[in-house]
Amino acid sequence: MPRPSYDSSNVEDLLSDIDHASAEQSDTSFVDALMADIDVGFDKRQSEIVDWPVKQKRREATDSSDGFVLTILSNDPNFNVRTLTAVNARIPETALRKIVEMGNDYQRMVAANNPSATPELLDQIADLSDKQEVVAAVLKHPNLSQITKFKLENRF
Repeated sequence: MPRPSYDSSNVEDLLSDIDHASAEQSDTSFVDALMADIDVGFDKRQSEIVDWPVKQKRREATDSSDGFVLTILSNDPNFNVRTLTAVNARIPETALRKIVEMGNDYQRMVAANNPSATPELLDQIADLSDKQEVVAAVLKHPNLSQITKFKLENRF
């Protein structure tokens, strides 16, 4: 029986592929470890913020420019902390949107007075509330779209 012939360049290619696969695997292990470290860091920071005294939470809610801090505070169980967070112009839009969706009309009115409220968020606030105070806050906002303004003016 004749011996099969091997193309040595093919073997070299296969060995090279194995080396690259091992390197990629170790790269993903590094990335996985890095992501785990980041998660631990975020969890630790979140725990620190949650454990702040209410007085510090209220101060940070109005003064902080840290989007992570503001997002955590926007979910605080304390109504006043959440409401004060809605006042902060530096709150991330997703956190402000959650306050609008989950909050009451008073918090929606506060959010409608936030200078960074987007036209889309103002439209959502207008759709969620019929309260005169909320509608008035939406109508006076400089970011109000003409479409939302028209809808509100013709609602009543």
